[in-house]
Amino acid sequence: MTTPLDDLASALQCTLFPVQVLIVDDDPDARGAMQRVLERQGYSVVVAGDGAEALRLLEGTHVPVDLLVTDVQMPGLLGDALVVQVRQSWPDLPVLFVSGEPRFANLPDITGGRSGFLRKPFGPAELLEGVLRVLAPLAGTAAEVERAENLPAVPALPAPLDWPASLFTAARRASPSPDPASPST
Repeated sequence: MTTPLDDLASALQCTLFPVQVLIVDDDPDARGAMQRVLERQGYSVVVAGDGAEALRLLEGTHVPVDLLVTDVQMPGLLGDALVVQVRQSWPDLPVLFVSGEPRFANLPDITGGRSGFLRKPFGPAELLEGVLRVLAPLAGTAAEVERAENLPAVPALPAPLDWPASLFTAARRASPSPDPASPST
């Protein structure tokens, strides 16, 4: 059970020390939409258009990144390869993979560490829920972790959200249904 003082301390910590999120996606519309949603919820956001740029930002920033949100399929360095390289220097960095391909849903198990997967298309509420689920273990105490695991659904955000309705529809159409006979990569 939390007290009003605990709630106040938690709110102050979030206000004074916002969670820094690095979003990596080669699609500028998707990247911008995720950035707007997270910033409107109080997160500090840095963006990169590909894996190489993300590595440069991670190595050059003076503000530690608390969460990496990365697309899986990008030109150059793929999202899973990015995470393997990132984990060499930052093994405890939480990761949220996003992809329109359901076959990548097992990446959190393959790459290890604190990570999750969110399938495109998704809306603002699903993005926020995915971020909260990956960050939940950062809460520290067992009681806080249990409370985070039992979070209610994220409420709808007020309009206008500037979230393009057709943002990921092409990805959904292009994604074939998962074939249980095909091996996962």
